[in-house]
Amino acid sequence: MTEPVPHGWTRRRLGDLLTIRNGAPFRSRHFNTHARGMPLIRIRDLRCGTQTTVHYDGPFDQRHRATRGDLLVSMDGEFRCHSWAGPDALLNQRICKLQDFSPDVVPDFIGRGINLELAKIQETTHYTTVKHLSSAQIRDIELDFPSRIEQRRIVDKLHIAGRMLDELHGLRAANIATFHRLLTTALEE
Repeated sequence: MTEPVPHGWTRRRLGDLLTIRNGAPFRSRHFNTHARGMPLIRIRDLRCGTQTTVHYDGPFDQRHRATRGDLLVSMDGEFRCHSWAGPDALLNQRICKLQDFSPDVVPDFIGRGINLELAKIQETTHYTTVKHLSSAQIRDIELDFPSRIEQRRIVDKLHIAGRMLDELHGLRAANIATFHRLLTTALEE
């Protein structure tokens, strides 16, 4: 059963608001770890979101290029949307890019809201070895949207909250390091 749409919001299908560009099955003979060619984004690179371990030095279509800020979805294993923060790179197969957004939506609002729906799909996906997600399943995801102005306001507040969490994690790590230093000093006395 779907929850009611909040007052003033509308439920929209993602396929009506954006297009999906699937990555390409690049030939592994052009892969290298010597930073020759373009960085190649593989699913394992999405969690870090800033760098790749493999480059590709063969021919490619510019449509498979990802740039900083692009929303990329892992379509094998863990279904999750990530905002790419690394350099321009190529999309390997089983990764897709959300693009060509309707002017009615703030892309970051979709990026923040889609992961809950992807998790629901993952929970109900049957598999033999690895779970697979299709572009059609992504297009069929429905999200609730307020006005574009309200989407921007929500995303801005989430960015602020994210920065605050990062600061708290940094303080926690510094406090732990200080504790270990003091403990070591006390034990040595």
